Amino acid sequence: MATSKAPFPDPALEIGIPQYPTPNVPDFYTKNGHIILVEKLSAEKGSYNPRPLDGSITYNKRDANKWPSPLYLVYQRPDETGKFIYNYYANDRTLASQDPWNFGLDYSSNDPAFPIATRTYIVPRSQYATVALGSVDPVFGGAMKIASQKKEELPDGNPLRSRYVAVQRVYETIPGPIVSGSVMQEFGLATQVKQVVSSGTAIATPSANTISSSVNPIDSVKSELSNVTYSSVEQLNGYQYDPDLNLIISTTKELIAEDSAPLGITTGLLAYKDEPISAWQTVRIVSRINSLPPTRYEYKSGSYSSPNLVTGFTTEVTQLPSYELNVSVTPIMSARRSYQTVFKYETSYQYNQPVLLGDLLYDPVTTNIYYDGYFFKINIPDALTDPDLSVTFSTPETDPIHGLIDETYDVPVTDETATEFQAKVTAKSFQLISFEIEYWKANIWRVSKQFVLLK
Repeated sequence: MATSKAPFPDPALEIGIPQYPTPNVPDFYTKNGHIILVEKLSAEKGSYNPRPLDGSITYNKRDANKWPSPLYLVYQRPDETGKFIYNYYANDRTLASQDPWNFGLDYSSNDPAFPIATRTYIVPRSQYATVALGSVDPVFGGAMKIASQKKEELPDGNPLRSRYVAVQRVYETIPGPIVSGSVMQEFGLATQVKQVVSSGTAIATPSANTISSSVNPIDSVKSELSNVTYSSVEQLNGYQYDPDLNLIISTTKELIAEDSAPLGITTGLLAYKDEPISAWQTVRIVSRINSLPPTRYEYKSGSYSSPNLVTGFTTEVTQLPSYELNVSVTPIMSARRSYQTVFKYETSYQYNQPVLLGDLLYDPVTTNIYYDGYFFKINIPDALTDPDLSVTFSTPETDPIHGLIDETYDVPVTDETATEFQAKVTAKSFQLISFEIEYWKANIWRVSKQFVLLK
């Protein structure tokens, strides 16, 4: 500790000159205040003898009663000429007597509401003692608690070094100020908060918005509390094109509370997963489509066969010389044939189980036209016929060989007539000939149909 250098104008030898190193001037009754007494002695004529600096020598000259407490010899040094010796005496200083004025102030995070007091004492080495953890500042009290303390030797050349030591105590306001800032996280902007707190402070119960929370010890007195919490939680949106389905799949990702109820199954929901990431948080990932995939058409060539189409008959009769009759019955028809045509493949999607399409399949049922009579014979397999077709032949009563004979064949009628089939050919219409219904995913069914172009 620096001391003022009081000049010695012309003091009588062996009379001490007091110096006051602190704001407190000594008070005889309370003994508060501190003093360093400097005594000048002649090295030749005075009563100078080197003395021990262990506290066994006190100031006992004729003016000793002026001082409120014993003054101990703490230092001796010659002047520049070597003719005189300076004896330094000092009184002991209690911690309490130094408390009112002995402090410097700093502020946590430059916030005046959270002062830090640094106190440096000069006390007898033998009286040094630590203060208990958690002790409060002796003047300001309150939340200002001991944060650090240490004892140091005074520097060489300091006249107080032989008896006294420097004691530093730092009292910090705990908990300290909250220091916050913004950081960007996966689900939006978050607030990062840091604060110096008492050692052993527990973290608050996390919520779904908590990113991280920790209490990291700084020393046995205090810790650093650090919290990172979402200011607001954003939903993440993504999109993916599926070239096979030719549609856009949207995916959302959001942060939810760990105990949130499961998502309900709704139309358009393709995939869904609640993935826990901590005891308080879950990430919900959902994939959806806004509409079903569009109907897709594909075309291929292939072979197909048409039935015989019978629309009528013509009858010709030839009289032979022997009175025999030659009856020729000729059908009016389009003969069955195989040909190359176009097959259309339709793929569509729908929600819920589709109904069967069996009743819609085009499968005309043909008939075999067969008649083996007396005068004529007909044999046409796999035929479609028009209604009201018949073949009739009669002989007159005067026929010298056969007499009167009536012979009639009514042609069976098919459900789809030959004329109706021909109309489809003329219209160049596609007819459904097969289908396949299969489950795709997410209550979506795929319906594949095959059509043939009649020719």
